[in-house]
Amino acid sequence: MEEKKKKKIDIFFEKLKNYICENGDTRTREIYDLFPEMKRKTVSWTLYKLVQMGLLYREEYGYYTINESSKNISMGYDYLNFKSRDIYEEAQNYGFHFYISGIDGLSGELLHMPEDFPTIVVTEKDGIQQFLNVFSQKGLLVIEEKNNRIIKNNYLNRNIDIILLRGKNFSLSTDNIADKEKSFVDLYYAVTRLEYPLSVQELVRIYENLVRNKHITNFRFKKAAKDRGIQMEMEWIIGLDKYTEKTKSFMKHMIMGQNDGLY
Repeated sequence: MEEKKKKKIDIFFEKLKNYICENGDTRTREIYDLFPEMKRKTVSWTLYKLVQMGLLYREEYGYYTINESSKNISMGYDYLNFKSRDIYEEAQNYGFHFYISGIDGLSGELLHMPEDFPTIVVTEKDGIQQFLNVFSQKGLLVIEEKNNRIIKNNYLNRNIDIILLRGKNFSLSTDNIADKEKSFVDLYYAVTRLEYPLSVQELVRIYENLVRNKHITNFRFKKAAKDRGIQMEMEWIIGLDKYTEKTKSFMKHMIMGQNDGLY
């Protein structure tokens, strides 16, 4: 009898594992739909057993992934830009939560790594002013989000060394370098809000590489978006491949209409 139960769990896990590998972190209700022949109570019990066995990992809000080690961490300190390494080492001296994000956390996802680019540093609220003072005294041009005057000045914009962003969720990083989902979200934010010197086309290519290489886990991608306050945009991006062609066509016409001042 025990052997029969074990075999059922193995079959259940194999099917669920294949689904998660193909679709990323999966909600409980999706798992119910994946096993329509089973009672929901039985599915819940099986999920519980798989978590206890260490085969599944349950994220908050009812998401499941294969295990906790599936975190998409960056390639690490050795792959940081030289300037970013100096910033990383200096930032460690002040006791504030921080991590390096953006392009530095996406090594391997870009076809051509730029030689020089603004370093994105995410820190807690109390660390913003400290880092502004410290790095400015070292002769670096440092901005935070509210420095619109500098961001919009074409000459100064090209010479920015550090962009400081405020963050709250520091579990989105490993060894003070943002995980890949957060690195992309922060880079997207910098490109679309802060005139970061990277083309939208390159941003799209980076995202496509992340998806193709399965380096984005939807649950952590959404957590990263929540930390940056752009959940709706990221939800839209994640859902693009699930929309019908007519839905996409409708969205395209709506966007074009807004650009033409029709709405």
